[in-house]
Amino acid sequence: LFSTGGARESILSSQGCVPVGGGAYCTSRGNNASYEWIAGVAIGTINNTSGSNGGYADFTAISTDLVRGSGYSVSLTPGFGSSSYNEYWKIWIDFNQDGDFIDAGELAFDAGVLSSSIVTGNLNVPSTATLGSTRMRVSMKYNGAQSACETFTYGEVEDYSVNITDPPCLVPGNLTATAITSSSATLQWSSTGAVSYEVIIKPGELSTTWTTFSTTNTSITVTGLFPSTIYEFRVRSV
Repeated sequence: LFSTGGARESILSSQGCVPVGGGAYCTSRGNNASYEWIAGVAIGTINNTSGSNGGYADFTAISTDLVRGSGYSVSLTPGFGSSSYNEYWKIWIDFNQDGDFIDAGELAFDAGVLSSSIVTGNLNVPSTATLGSTRMRVSMKYNGAQSACETFTYGEVEDYSVNITDPPCLVPGNLTATAITSSSATLQWSSTGAVSYEVIIKPGELSTTWTTFSTTNTSITVTGLFPSTIYEFRVRSV
C-alpha cells in the first residue's frame, strides 16, 4: 500500500510528523527514473556524474565550499534511456541550516524553462547565509516545475552537502610610512576588503614589545614615537 506506486505512497513523503524547523529534511524523488535521470551536476568543486539512481540519490558525502556573497556557475546534465524529454531543474540550499528549504532565498537556482539538453546558469550565496555545512538539493522533473518536497512521476532528485564559508582574509600590500615627524608617522596599506585591520608596531630589531592598534581604515597615524628611531610595523586583515 505504501510502496512505490501504492495508493498511499504519498504518506511516506508527508512532513506531518516533522517538527517545524530543525527536523529531518523532507523527502523528494521521482517514482520512475528509467526514462530520464540526473546524469551530471557541476557546482563549485562538485562535478558528479552518474546513471539512474532509481529516482533519488544521497550524495551528501560529496561537498563543496561556497563563499558568502559570491556567485557560482551551474551546469546540469540530463540523462535519457532512449528519447530526450523536456525537464525542469531547480536547486535548493538550506542557507540558514534550519532543516528545510522553505525560507526566502533558499530556492538558489530556478531554470525557468523546460529543456532536453544541458542547463547552465548562476547560483548566488547570500551574505547572510549561516556558516558551516548544510544541505543542497538538485531536482529534475519531467515536463513541469516542482517543489522541494515533491514526489513526482518522472525524473530524479539528488542531495549534496555544501560548506558555507567567509571570504578569505587577504594579505595587505603596499605598506608605506608618510608624514613622518620626530614623534609620529602615518602608516598606510592597500585595501583587502577586510572588516578591519590590526596594526602592530615596535622600535628597532632588538625590541620584542609590540604595540597594537585596530582600525577600519587603510591608514592610521601613530603618535608618541621616539626621534631618530627605526620602527617596524605589520598589518593584517581581520
